Amino acid sequence: MKRTPLKRKTPLKTKTALKSKTSLKRKTPIRSCGQSASGSKPKAKSRGLTGHGRSASDKAWHSQVASLGCFACNHLGIVSSHCLRIHHPNGRNKGKEGDCCEAYVICLCDCHHDPSILIETYDGPSVHGNKRLFRELVGSEAWCVYETHRALNVRPKWLEDDVWADYLLLGSQAEQEEWIVELERFSHRMRAIA
Repeated sequence: MKRTPLKRKTPLKTKTALKSKTSLKRKTPIRSCGQSASGSKPKAKSRGLTGHGRSASDKAWHSQVASLGCFACNHLGIVSSHCLRIHHPNGRNKGKEGDCCEAYVICLCDCHHDPSILIETYDGPSVHGNKRLFRELVGSEAWCVYETHRALNVRPKWLEDDVWADYLLLGSQAEQEEWIVELERFSHRMRAIA
């Protein structure tokens, strides 16, 4: 089918001179990023589904955990020069009352946390890369969390004193991991009942 070119039915308007320079002035001053219209405080951005931010006590706890260095490197006897990351095995804080996600953390270097960040290739154990190898060579993430608390001599806030004392009496890593699995099964059953 042959198409005809579009033709304008009305002529274009000619350009007119500017009426005055006052119309070019902004009615509101230009604001810097994050500044509200009143100019006083920055407007809070919506955090969506990420929950609330870390509190001062959470930041202090994370710095204590980071002072131990990479848990996997220490366990395997490796000296690491990579950046340290705080790993949240159960995800970050969801904003619920009494949520312990910010306390349930371990410190890992880039190699053992997420090796995709690195330039060089790394096929060793990592929680986001080769999780199966991480469990075999280092241990479960839950065990790493409990051992981090043991190293800092701090009772996890989700455990009672007598339960923590029972954990401290266990000898081998296999016994400790089995105890953690049973404890988590029991706590899931108790939540289902309540």
